[in-house]
Amino acid sequence: LSRKFITAEQNTLETPWADYLNVTGYVWLNPPYSDITPFVKKAAAESANQIGTVMLVPADTSVGWFKEAIQTASEVRFITAGRLAFINPVTGKPVSGNNKGSMLIIWRPYPRTHCHFATVDRDELMAFGAKLLSRREAA
Repeated sequence: LSRKFITAEQNTLETPWADYLNVTGYVWLNPPYSDITPFVKKAAAESANQIGTVMLVPADTSVGWFKEAIQTASEVRFITAGRLAFINPVTGKPVSGNNKGSMLIIWRPYPRTHCHFATVDRDELMAFGAKLLSRREAA
């Protein structure tokens, strides 16, 4: 869904994200759920370089990476009223069965004052994303 991306072989933890952005902005990150901490550290470091991150992770506040994330992130947005289905990379179809809720952790590309906590309804988020994609495809 993204026009520019860093492959596994390019290693997003080693590659400067500014190499993939034309202007200061945001990157989307869906880290492997088995090892989120290094990606939290990378997002915090890139935020200091004026690159924002929106990271999709399991909604689990009891883990060490969450405690680390809220010390540098600008916002945590819990996705409510349903779980996200992931897209099968082969079929392109949604796959249900996500066993946990999700949240977005957001690092803004400017100085942080505090970490704000909010919620977003899953269906509203999906409708916003669909609208954004259709606008992009029409361009």
